[in-house]
Amino acid sequence: MTKQKQKAIVLVSGGPDSATLIGWALKQNYEPTLVNFQFGLMTDRSELTAARAVAKHYGIGLDVIDMKQIVGMLGHERPTIHSEAHVMKFGSAILMSIASCYAILKKCSYVLVALHNQDAEESPEYRQPFLDKINEALNMSTESNDIKLLAPFTKMEKEEVLKLGFELGVPLHKTWSCIVSDKIQCGGCGACRARRNAMEKAGIKDITKYKF
Repeated sequence: MTKQKQKAIVLVSGGPDSATLIGWALKQNYEPTLVNFQFGLMTDRSELTAARAVAKHYGIGLDVIDMKQIVGMLGHERPTIHSEAHVMKFGSAILMSIASCYAILKKCSYVLVALHNQDAEESPEYRQPFLDKINEALNMSTESNDIKLLAPFTKMEKEEVLKLGFELGVPLHKTWSCIVSDKIQCGGCGACRARRNAMEKAGIKDITKYKF
């Protein structure tokens, strides 16, 4: 018997982890609504281009939520984890709350985020206890367990996530990681180094174009 599809919001940054999450969600028979946040940062355009390329690969639309004004008012700092770049305290909670509101609007049962073990090492906001508190707040707000925040990769290393993506046929080469360049990925920032290291450990040939 085919498992009934569950509607889910999938947060898509344009990076390889969230791209893998799309492939995983489809494999698990979720019906995904892809959502990308724009923050008013230099790399917005490149990240959105990558997110759209991955969405197109799967034949799924991409909904874009403009956070530029809010992020600007809160100090114009990146609100999400991105190797060595998570600077807005409680920023992830803001995004997860908005994603949860959007899930309620779209009548989705889940919000899926592509957090892995290295993310948890960088910030307490990406550890399971914090995510559990978000779910508790959701349950209190909706007075039900009809919507849940899930992070299926939290016990996996980044290289394990990328290896999974490779095995699922995810177009990792279409993704974007760099946080300091908007045209060609620099190859030297924390995000680029994490990408290169994970690709190497996973045994995946990295065909990403880097500046150096």
